[in-house]
Amino acid sequence: MGQSTSLPQLVGSMATKLVHTLSGSDYNYISPAAQNSQDIGTLARWRGRDHLVYSRMGSQYFDSDGDLAHEFYEEGVEDGQLVMRRKMTQLTPQGRILYRVPRLHTDFPCVIMAD
Repeated sequence: MGQSTSLPQLVGSMATKLVHTLSGSDYNYISPAAQNSQDIGTLARWRGRDHLVYSRMGSQYFDSDGDLAHEFYEEGVEDGQLVMRRKMTQLTPQGRILYRVPRLHTDFPCVIMAD
C-alpha cells in the first residue's frame, strides 16, 4: 500500500511519530500561572494540555511527479500482455497534516449529548 520499503525510511517514519507523540508537539500547554488560579476548570486539570487536536500524520504518499495517493501503479508488459505493477520506490510520505477544524482528543474526559 505504498509503505516504506527501505529500513532508513521505516525507522525515520517511526522516529518522527514517536517524537511528536512523546513531545506533545500537537498540544498547546497551559501556563503554570494559569494552573495556580482559583478557577481551574476541567480543561486545565486534564494533564495540562489542550483538549483539541490540531494535526495528524498523513497516510498518503507523493510520487516523483508530485501526485498524491495511497497507492501507485505502473503499466508494464509481461509475455505480450499489459500488467499493472504496484510502485514501491521513489515515494515520499505526506507528513503532518493540519486540520481545518480542530478535533476533540479521543482521551478527553467529556460526554457529548444531543437533544
